[in-house]
Amino acid sequence: MQIWIPPRLYQKYESKDTYHYRGANGALLFYDITDRDSFENLNYWLTEIEKNSNKNVKILLVGNKTDLENERKVTYEEGQEFAKAHNLLFIEISIKTNYNIQESIELLTKEIFEEFVSLRKKNNNNKEKTIHLLQRNVHNSSKKMFC
Repeated sequence: MQIWIPPRLYQKYESKDTYHYRGANGALLFYDITDRDSFENLNYWLTEIEKNSNKNVKILLVGNKTDLENERKVTYEEGQEFAKAHNLLFIEISIKTNYNIQESIELLTKEIFEEFVSLRKKNNNNKEKTIHLLQRNVHNSSKKMFC
């Protein structure tokens, strides 16, 4: 599994190096809840991800710095609405306090895994597959073990 995390999401710049997220199964799209500009730049980054990654990439929109709630410039609802409008997963975190860090990775990983299983089933066209097991004797007994 490959997950892409943009290097400097809060700055407006165009990277000509797209190799680092081509083929990614997932992407974390960050914005700073205390910086409206970072939220306004999400469309640019979303376009970059969609243009340069596989069509089934799962994207988690992450609002960071929940530890600075009193400085919030982007509401939870705005993040949630953006995610819903673009079919993204959504979570708010605080890297500083470790709030929702593990949950965010688990959420994205679960979605990637479910997509993988779904695609695999689709590609197999529901054909039954034969699993070949190696048979060997254990401790010179008549019992046989399969592995």
